[in-house]
Order: sequence, then structure tokens, then C-alpha cells
Amino acid sequence: PRIVNIVGQAHAGKTSTLHRLDKFFARYMGTNEEFETVDVGNIYRAYAYFMQQMRNKCGDSVLESEENILYYLSMAHVVSVNGEIYLNGQWLDEYTDLHISEVVDILSQMTEGKSRVRDFLQAQDRRIVESIPANKWVFISSRGFYPHATVNIFMTADVDKRAKDEYLEHPDKSFEDAKAKVIKRD
Repeated sequence: PRIVNIVGQAHAGKTSTLHRLDKFFARYMGTNEEFETVDVGNIYRAYAYFMQQMRNKCGDSVLESEENILYYLSMAHVVSVNGEIYLNGQWLDEYTDLHISEVVDILSQMTEGKSRVRDFLQAQDRRIVESIPANKWVFISSRGFYPHATVNIFMTADVDKRAKDEYLEHPDKSFEDAKAKVIKRD
């Protein structure tokens, strides 16, 4: 496929740009038959959502080690279809399932200092993109450069603007905490 990857810092506007591209192409092409959108962050959050479910079912031990995390992740199958995320066949809502504090915190816990988990997640996002037919345009929102992209577009934004977005998503935390989190994610 012809791939346009929108890459950049947390809360730099990648997903908003992805949604705008989706609307633009839908208006001028009429259908999603010629293009597809993939939000890599939502793919990763879907795996974190699965780990949240496993932790609720089996206890905290599912997140105690990299080996445990990888064991449980192997039971999850995530797909992205026209920007919609499915976990083991179940549709996940971007805002009520994926963009919630507990899922975001579990994702951080799963990946921080765990290179094999990050490698697993990256392999999954690559699998999803590679499954898209070659005749389509693919628009990706991600945190890293995509090796087979036709073009990688790097987005950045002022740290205070990005911290404000983080704070609005998680108002239970202070603005300073939100800013520290955004800086740490960079």
C-alpha cells in the first residue's frame, strides 16, 4: 500500500489530523475502498484494554513480569478496520474503552522498560498495516517513523498546549502532572 505516516509527540495533533484526512478522502473519494486509516495508539491501547480485563479476572500477577505480559498478550487478537478497533472480534469504542485513564496507565506499565513487549506491539501494528490491500492508501497515526511509508510527516506542538490536552483528557490530575507526563512520554 501507499502509506502516509503522521508521526510525532504525544498530543501533537496526529489523530486529529488523521480524522481530518479520513473526512477529506471520504468526501472526495466517496468510500473507504481506496484508503484506510490506522491509529497505532488505539491498537496499543486495545492490548492494554485486554490486559485490564485479564487483571480484573486473574489479578495483578498478569502485569508482574514481561514474561507474564507477553503470555497474556498472545491471547489477544487486535484488528483495525477502517479506523475501528476490534479485540477478539469485539468492537472497542475509542473514547469509552480506549482513552480512559486506567487503560492508558496499564499501557505505560506494560511497556516501560520492557523492550520485548514494545517489540510485540510494534509487530502487531506492522501486521495490521501489512494486511491492508496494496491498492489502498493507508494513513497512519503513530509515535514512530514507519519504515515502509511513502512519506513520514513529523508533527510537533508546544509542550504547554500538549499538556493542556492531556489535562483535559484526565482532569483528575493536576496540570503540572499532565505536563510532566507529556514530557516523560517524549
